[in-house]
Amino acid sequence: MVFKQLSPTQAKITTTRFSKISRTIISAILAVLTIFMATRLGDENYGVVIGWAFGALLGWHLLFARKQIHIDIANQTISTRVSSIYLIAQQDISIADIKAFRVDKDSTRQHQYKLSIIMDERLKPIRLEFGSLQSMNILAEKLSDFCNKTLLNSAKY
Repeated sequence: MVFKQLSPTQAKITTTRFSKISRTIISAILAVLTIFMATRLGDENYGVVIGWAFGALLGWHLLFARKQIHIDIANQTISTRVSSIYLIAQQDISIADIKAFRVDKDSTRQHQYKLSIIMDERLKPIRLEFGSLQSMNILAEKLSDFCNKTLLNSAKY
């Protein structure tokens, strides 16, 4: 994910061009395989039908799924949207309620790190993004500078 400042009060976090191109290529390969399987589905067994359905679903997700993070200093909000053809999830976080940003090791993914938003000591941190250590540290620094919030002892290794 890349931090892009649109104006002095607005910014967005978007996917990289490499990510967009690779998702398009993989989904095109899946689409070709799915079309091939769909045309050959005469009296096949259920394994082929399930394979076709899985390929179609994965291709659909790769083509249309998008995650958008928009930061608006004027309105004091960080908005995240996950959508496909329709809205899947939306979350608005008040910048005024944010205490700090932090990069931690992600326990659910091997060799991955997560960028978390710390709201209060009593609340569980909100995971904003995940990726490599270097990309999460860069994103955390830019985001904390833009929002004028502290960056807690970020992971260094």
